[in-house]
Amino acid sequence: FTATITWGDGGSTSLGTVSYANGVYTVTGSHTYAEEGSYNVSIAVVDDGLKAATITGTATVADAALTAGILTPPVATEGAAFSNVPVFHFTDAAGSYAHIADFSAVVHLGDGNSVTLTSTPIANGQIVANADGYDVQLSYTYAEAILASANATFAVQVTDAGGATPISSN
Repeated sequence: FTATITWGDGGSTSLGTVSYANGVYTVTGSHTYAEEGSYNVSIAVVDDGLKAATITGTATVADAALTAGILTPPVATEGAAFSNVPVFHFTDAAGSYAHIADFSAVVHLGDGNSVTLTSTPIANGQIVANADGYDVQLSYTYAEAILASANATFAVQVTDAGGATPISSN
């Protein structure tokens, strides 16, 4: 027997391994999906007499988990702008399969304001990839030395569009 598995994510196929035990044939294979979702999987099995059978099913792929890293509130001088300062680091268990465009971050600035950042640069910063994950980079000007106040809370919450549980730190 030969088995060809079509994984349902845009043309990915691979050969499966056919085994037999206790009167049951089993086809196994492995595949890494780039994104979460529901995929229609089919397996085409052909015997040495060229008789064929097709088995279909669904693979449900969950989003990889996000992991919070280091939160580094900016060292800010009243009235002085800072630019592209990394304030939060995080990783995605999907590693190189993660799509940076799926992430958004809400930065609570500690002065009553907040800003939403994505991988698209804006005046207040962006999310960038680096060798071991992602950084939320902030650009801002504090009108007052608010972060030195005991009442100020600087926090970052990152959300993955794919549905992974949001991560935050403050």
